[in-house]
Amino acid sequence: MTSCNNRNTSPIRTNWGFINQLMTERGIATDAALAELGGTSAATVSRGRRAEKPTPSLMVAIRVAFPDVSLDDLFTIPADAPMQGAA
Repeated sequence: MTSCNNRNTSPIRTNWGFINQLMTERGIATDAALAELGGTSAATVSRGRRAEKPTPSLMVAIRVAFPDVSLDDLFTIPADAPMQGAA
């Protein structure tokens, strides 16, 4: 029997370059300000910047902070990422 643990296999990446651009355009000067806007802790954002993959908490916070921005712009899936269920 195999188990499915999406946290370990998720190919999703945070598009920090685009998020940094949004922060600048919208006057969000620090990660702490982004965290407050997104309803999470500064530590969550800080860890998210260092991590390869975003946590669900970080994804929700970024979405809350930028509700008018497409998820496709905030997060990416690398072209070479294996898709779950692909043979």
